[in-house]
Amino acid sequence: MAQLFISSFVALLLSFTALNAQCLSNNIEQLNQKVAKTTGSADLDKYLNAEKASIESVFQVRVDMKIVDDAGQPNAFASPQSRNAFYFDGSVFLGYALLNEELISRENGVYAIKGIMAHEFAHILQNKLKCELTGSFRELHADFLAGYYLGITDQFSDSDQTTVFAQSLFEKGDGALWEEGHHGTPEMRVQAMMGGYNAVISGLVKTPEQAYNEGIILFSNAGDDGSLQPGDDENAVPDAAPVNEVALRFEDGTVYNSVFRVFFNPGEVEYEGILALENGEGVMRLRYYNAGCDCDQIVEQTITVKPWEKGYKLEGSNPINVETGKRMLNYNPDNLYLELNEEGEEQVFNEDSAGSVSDVKVSGFTDAKALENWLVYLKWK
Repeated sequence: MAQLFISSFVALLLSFTALNAQCLSNNIEQLNQKVAKTTGSADLDKYLNAEKASIESVFQVRVDMKIVDDAGQPNAFASPQSRNAFYFDGSVFLGYALLNEELISRENGVYAIKGIMAHEFAHILQNKLKCELTGSFRELHADFLAGYYLGITDQFSDSDQTTVFAQSLFEKGDGALWEEGHHGTPEMRVQAMMGGYNAVISGLVKTPEQAYNEGIILFSNAGDDGSLQPGDDENAVPDAAPVNEVALRFEDGTVYNSVFRVFFNPGEVEYEGILALENGEGVMRLRYYNAGCDCDQIVEQTITVKPWEKGYKLEGSNPINVETGKRMLNYNPDNLYLELNEEGEEQVFNEDSAGSVSDVKVSGFTDAKALENWLVYLKWK
């Protein structure tokens, strides 16, 4: 069954060209790698998105996952930054070459892809929990968490499946202990992954928090192997990553690291403003024309990110008139929804509490001056 599944989309992967990759908009700094929302195969997209949802559920993270043209050099990487308001914990990029290599070079390579995804999502969990491990210890800790995920979800039903991922890890290990990109020797990576897997099977850990802490204890006591030193950043965002680089900081100490411009147009009224989030909570401030007073008004709402049956919901509440500081009783709170269509493409729409629906455009800020101008426009400064 798995082999039939693989053969149905391997040809599509091999024929995928740069023409399929999306060019990024001008408000994002020029990137040297193309990033796409889809692999070009509906079957593979469905598989990857299902695995993504499973890992997010276990690790309790929300991640923007994209496909990157890794130019024949198999690679996958994670970033603590995201340009998607719904996936505020970070981004994971999977390479075309990496997917090709795993699916073609080994039977049942889908199991290796599961483990690779779990490893990259583990980096997102590390960032969320402010992991202080560095260098190869951070990488091995991610392998440990990947093994935990594969164990807790019963991904390996037999030893052959375990061997597939272990073999993939072995091939991706290295002996370059003094090189900056060192992830751990082949033997170390396999041992770390199997350590997390066996920790579940033996009943030593049950929750992701227990697995995280057990791995911290294990690799904090491992000693220095001469790889990356404290202060080196093996998780630095590559030039190819489309990221939201501008944080919103207020004098009272409040910081929002995920800041987005939003625009929607239900009917004849245009709403535009800023959405700011941190750990799934935040605010949205919108400016719009109110015919009742023949003037522009600015409304600020509290925003909470929640899952819903088709994706994620940014739920608005308590709309406040910025000019008066009072509750706007005649303003229906906005709710932004994200869902994936059959092609795996993201669609965002707004539905207020009165049932008015409109498409929403969401974009990141990479220019501090542009953000500054919008803060003035929305009377935040």
